[in-house]
Amino acid sequence: MPGSDPDWGQEVPQYQESSRATTALALGILGLCGCGFLAPFAWWLGQKELNAIDAGTRSPIHRSRAKAAKILGILGVVLIPLVAVVSVIVAGNYRAQRDSDGVVVRTGTFFLADLRAGDCGDWPPGNTVLSVTLHPCDEPHDFELYAIVNHPDGPEEPYPDERSLEAWSAQACYEQFGPYVGVAFQDAPTLTFSYFYPLAASWRDGDREVQCVLHNAEGEQLIGSRKGPDV
Repeated sequence: MPGSDPDWGQEVPQYQESSRATTALALGILGLCGCGFLAPFAWWLGQKELNAIDAGTRSPIHRSRAKAAKILGILGVVLIPLVAVVSVIVAGNYRAQRDSDGVVVRTGTFFLADLRAGDCGDWPPGNTVLSVTLHPCDEPHDFELYAIVNHPDGPEEPYPDERSLEAWSAQACYEQFGPYVGVAFQDAPTLTFSYFYPLAASWRDGDREVQCVLHNAEGEQLIGSRKGPDV
């Protein structure tokens, strides 16, 4: 009976525009599934849908889809730079090449943990080092890795303060300089040394490696290895 329905005869709301929330959501999903260039569009369209819903020109029943599209779009935009960095590193590792003796024979990017004594490379940007570009040592390079030493603290020891870690690293690398180069540090005035030491995060995972690198004292690039003939 018509009289039994309280909404009988009421006009169904009509909205000026049809919703595009489903399209925005699809773009957001694709943006997280390999099509990262679609993520900004999902973010933009999702926000546009939310604005239209708030303005009353589109149905509010699509709000959840529009909001999900916006969130997925934001996540996609945030992940794009990270994916790009990882891709560059992975591609660099693919191009880089060592020979059967482990000597770098083709320039490429290596993770810091994969470096070996005798490697020649360029200074990485920033203070937090995850990877470096290595070259064959007969090509111009910024540094040569001459020793890898392990900090003596055990697996349960907390991360040391930066000053003490640097002091230990400097002493250890000083002691390893002469045996590698063939002359004592004070007898090699054109050279100096630096080091890479573990970050707090890798320390918690058991990383204790300190990597000692020599370089020109005036900042000029080196050509050829500085490894002593009798080493």
